[in-house]
Amino acid sequence: MPYSACSNRIVSLVKHTVLVESVGRRVSAIEFWIKVAQRCIALQNAASACTVLAALSSADVSRLNETWKAVSGTHTQAFLLAKRYIDPQSNHRTMRAFLRDADGPCVPFIGE
Repeated sequence: MPYSACSNRIVSLVKHTVLVESVGRRVSAIEFWIKVAQRCIALQNAASACTVLAALSSADVSRLNETWKAVSGTHTQAFLLAKRYIDPQSNHRTMRAFLRDADGPCVPFIGE
C-alpha cells in the first residue's frame, strides 16, 4: 500500500473515532490520540505522529469547540507541544531537527 493511502486511512480512523461519539466520548478519543502521537514521537515514528496530529488539527476535529474545552489542560498542552512537529514554518525546521537528532532508527516523515 502506498504511503499516502496508509496515511489517509489513519487520518480517517482518527477522525471517525472522534466524530461519531458523544461529547464525553469525544474528549476521551482526543486524549487517546494525543497520547498515541506522543508515543509515536517517543518511538521516533515521525510519519505516524504527523499523521495523527494532522487528523486532530483538521477542520472537522478542530472545530469541536465544546469538546476541546473539555480536554484536560495536560493533554491540551501536550497536543500543542507535539503539534510543533507538523509546523511548516521555515520549511519544517522543527521536523528536520527532530530527524537529524534522532538517536538510532526512526521512521521519517515523508511529507506531501
